[in-house]
Amino acid sequence: MYKTLNKKIEKAYTKLNEAECAVSEIFPMLKFDGFQEDSLPTISHAHGVEIFLVYKGFEVQIEQAVNLMKANGSIKPEDFNLFCED
Repeated sequence: MYKTLNKKIEKAYTKLNEAECAVSEIFPMLKFDGFQEDSLPTISHAHGVEIFLVYKGFEVQIEQAVNLMKANGSIKPEDFNLFCED
């Protein structure tokens, strides 16, 4: 039983690492404008079903970020305030 459990845990860690690598490959493809070099948004994921950018406590779903890039050519700091709920 423990041998099988340990194999499943090892497999889960491998899959998590693969997901982390896949998410990190997205970031260099994003175009940012108006951010200071040392304060760019970060990319993150949660629950294996959502990828998002985080900037100063605000989040933008990756699909929204791509739509912003399509519409405006880049992602700007003020875009993060567009999606916060009051």
